[in-house]
Amino acid sequence: MRAYTLNTYGPDGMTLTDVAEPEVGPGQVKVRVEQIAVNPLDWKIRNGYLAEMLPLPLPAVIGSDIAGTVLEVGDGVDDLAAGDPVAGFADSGAFAAVAVTRRERLTKLPDGLDPRLAAALVTSAETAQRVIGLLAPPRRRPSSSTAQPGPSAAPSPSSWSPPATA
Repeated sequence: MRAYTLNTYGPDGMTLTDVAEPEVGPGQVKVRVEQIAVNPLDWKIRNGYLAEMLPLPLPAVIGSDIAGTVLEVGDGVDDLAAGDPVAGFADSGAFAAVAVTRRERLTKLPDGLDPRLAAALVTSAETAQRVIGLLAPPRRRPSSSTAQPGPSAAPSPSSWSPPATA
């Protein structure tokens, strides 16, 4: 299959080459890549800024944000099937015709969502989810003496306010 491979670190270190298509394993999904997004991590890896922290055997297919169509699912994946539109993070590298990734790193796209937009949302949506998790108040866990049946101890959205800033 065709893929952009990183052969040397730096802005001119990538070339379009033929590489072996990745195989799908248990708990994984093979995706025909239709759209990608380039995020800051990608160009930092390409330029070698993270070479000591994230060493790669070169040549390597890099990139993570994809949108595309499921080609094949591995054993244990029962909620996606060939032909399903998906977006998420590619474990095998996004800058290729086909990518393989763990099931939990993908989401099925709703009808009508443009794959270009879906690929562009992958990192920003994941970042937003992390920020919301940091800003949300901690959930109280009822003690055995105060536990009562009923709704969760988490505050309702209307009772939450963002933390005060200095």
